[in-house]
Amino acid sequence: MCLIVLAWQIHPRHDLVLAANRDELYARPTRALDRWADQPGLAAGRDLAAAGTWLGAHEDGRFAAVTNFHERQEAPAPLARSRGDLVAGFFAAGETPEAHARRIEARAAGYAGFNLLLGDAHSLWYVSNRAPVFAQPLAPGVHAISNHLLGTAWPKLQQAVTAMHAHVDAGSADLQTLFATLRQREAVSDGIQGLPWPAGAGPFVAGEVFGTRASTVILRERRGATVIEERNFGPGGSPAGAARLTLVPRMAA
Repeated sequence: MCLIVLAWQIHPRHDLVLAANRDELYARPTRALDRWADQPGLAAGRDLAAAGTWLGAHEDGRFAAVTNFHERQEAPAPLARSRGDLVAGFFAAGETPEAHARRIEARAAGYAGFNLLLGDAHSLWYVSNRAPVFAQPLAPGVHAISNHLLGTAWPKLQQAVTAMHAHVDAGSADLQTLFATLRQREAVSDGIQGLPWPAGAGPFVAGEVFGTRASTVILRERRGATVIEERNFGPGGSPAGAARLTLVPRMAA
């Protein structure tokens, strides 16, 4: 996934509004958004190559998402863990975001670079093995990450943040406006020369071998249900199906 923008605890109706694009090789085997039989209460897509996931939400209010960290040496070491384990492991552990962040810190070096968001009904944490501080709580507001550190001013992030602020200011409950933001294909020009591809491109990547595989929006009502919708795409940005689930809140384990 190469873009996550979320409004945390500031929308008048939803305490969580999240919009995200997952960019990946089209050939990588993937299962679309569904409930996980082996983790009751969890809704997420699934990376069938490594059994993890890039983004998920749980009936108990927890949610998590991960992005790769763009580095010159993109290929991980042969024995590196799949970064999708970080999201799936959070749900399996049944811990608070802070507790889970502290627990994975000791083994963080075993992963290639990552950005990880861990949240529940009460807190939101940003975790990265490339940041100066491994784990930090985030205050209510709009936050965005792509394939660099939280808040890095890449054009596509600025575009997504502006759209999210407009969504919050309008008090909107419309998923379509968020999906429209995620579907922006054009390169965003801000006069910066020599931007690497992930920084200079628009939110949606429509390649033939690599591109945006899934766009996901999550709306969680205050003291209410969570709606999660995923739209899938194939080469060239062609539609490849969609799924929408509603998660009824329940007490955390």
